[in-house]
Amino acid sequence: MLLAGPERESGVYAMDRALGGRAVAGLVLMLVGLVVLVWPSLAVADASPQSDLALLNQERAAWGLPAGITENTAWSSDCAAHDNYERLNGGTLTHQEQPGNPGYTTGGAYAGENSILSDGSAWLAFDNTFENAPIHLIQLFTPSLVQVGIDDSSGYVCVTTWPGMTRQPPAQETVTTYPGDGTSGFPTSEDAEENPFVPGDFVGIPEGTTAGREIFVYLNEPGETGPAEVTINSASLTAPSGALAIKWVDNSTGTLGPYLTGGIIIPVQPLPEGVPINAAVTIAGANGPITHSWTFTTAQDPQASVSVSGSSITFTSANPSTGQLRVFVPPESGSYYIYGQTIITGTSALDTSRLPTDTELEACVSQPVAGGYDPADACSQPFTISSSGGTGTGGGGAGSGGGTGGTGGPLTMNLQIWGLGSVHDSSGQTCSSTTGLRDCIFSEPPGVPVTFTATPQSGSTFQGWNGPCSGTSNCTFTPSSTVDLTADFAVTGSGTGNSGAPGAGGSPTGGSGSSGGTKGTGSKIRIVNVNTARGMIHATLRGTHLTCELARWTGHRWGRPHVGRCGRSVSYRHLTAGRYRLTVVSGTTSASTVVTLHRSV
Repeated sequence: MLLAGPERESGVYAMDRALGGRAVAGLVLMLVGLVVLVWPSLAVADASPQSDLALLNQERAAWGLPAGITENTAWSSDCAAHDNYERLNGGTLTHQEQPGNPGYTTGGAYAGENSILSDGSAWLAFDNTFENAPIHLIQLFTPSLVQVGIDDSSGYVCVTTWPGMTRQPPAQETVTTYPGDGTSGFPTSEDAEENPFVPGDFVGIPEGTTAGREIFVYLNEPGETGPAEVTINSASLTAPSGALAIKWVDNSTGTLGPYLTGGIIIPVQPLPEGVPINAAVTIAGANGPITHSWTFTTAQDPQASVSVSGSSITFTSANPSTGQLRVFVPPESGSYYIYGQTIITGTSALDTSRLPTDTELEACVSQPVAGGYDPADACSQPFTISSSGGTGTGGGGAGSGGGTGGTGGPLTMNLQIWGLGSVHDSSGQTCSSTTGLRDCIFSEPPGVPVTFTATPQSGSTFQGWNGPCSGTSNCTFTPSSTVDLTADFAVTGSGTGNSGAPGAGGSPTGGSGSSGGTKGTGSKIRIVNVNTARGMIHATLRGTHLTCELARWTGHRWGRPHVGRCGRSVSYRHLTAGRYRLTVVSGTTSASTVVTLHRSV
């Protein structure tokens, strides 16, 4: 899922565009690109533009918004070019391309200036990659949007929106809302997080505050193509228990207004669950105030549970009785082995042939129609499929009385890349690192020789392997159990080293690389030092078999940590402002530190 946590940043670039027919003269509408935190992530197959578009149309229709959005394939190609530009230029999301930089194209530059951008999060049903970024989501849900370009590749998402807001103007002034009249299952709460700010920052509900789900109000005027400017005069939300406290922002809100395609009503507290909400808003129209009233129903916690036993999975839910099953390596929500498979309440067979062996897995069921609850509310305890348990394609059965079992299913190869480069195996599986640290999982047949080949990016050199191989030659071995393999690339260039602080991409002996240093030694783990920059935390570490956990302080507790294996250094990029706790674990030993990061601009 898209983490409703520390994972968004924005670049701001201007586009000359009047907001409807009543826009202030000279108004410049800013483009805001969502940047999702680049956690060390596992490889996941790219989604097609059509699959993401189908999910967008499904979600718009469910909330009473015009669907039938179509793909502009030329824009999609431009988005793909822009995503490639970002990958080739340090992995940082940007709305502007610089001529002469690797991967620069005129089409990619056009996409960058006319799209919303993200990375690190899968696009799911009723949980798109911009779901908790209201400045971005309001664009995707704009009623006048009729076509988009989409690229969703290697963890990057680009959606071209502004040029596609060309729906035929209505015959009369029309107010449209998200959620629409008569809709149900509306999420009750939201932790809005995006840069350069969130809407609540302007009305006393700062980033990091859990409030009610934000409600959008749009206006379309006769004879005007695209969204018209919205100024909210008054608004109300009423539950069976009484009136709810709300705030609002709109196109008249200083600094924020030019970013929006409508107005936003923000409930101060999470909405009550499973109840009808009577809503009303009065906005300024071309010929006087317009009042619009509607009713929607909030989501009810489905009180669902998931458990796995052997090759069976049991799913219970009060309502609804169906959901979508995902099985992945926790907590990497992009590392799916089973994704989007429909499951109903009761006990059914779990297709273990699709799962890696000897790897901790988690099974979650999401019920998006129930209001987009975090799938973690319906997840199993971690489980493992044993390579010797006969659950694979071997000749025996599993369990008592089932024989001795077969040779098991595919074995898991845990590959970690330090630095900038790629690794592929003899079966064609590939893992690439463009940000300095990347984890991937390969599946290999047991007892069959496999060869891994390392290829550095331009400006990097391959330093060698850690694990079953060493040196810089191709790594060939015959797996019989789960294997951890590390490929180490160093950046060619000048740099200064600090004793005991090996740098990401630096030479382990110091003197070269982007931040060299003397290689740390010793069996105890240690956080050698932590550096912060604009939207980034970089730590140099000491120890072996390390796992890194980064959690953000939400104001009253530490948020759900993001966990990934780490080597001699770890970098977290595109973070929003706040306090972060970095914990490094090896076996039963751990080290921890808390740092404060200032918002990048």
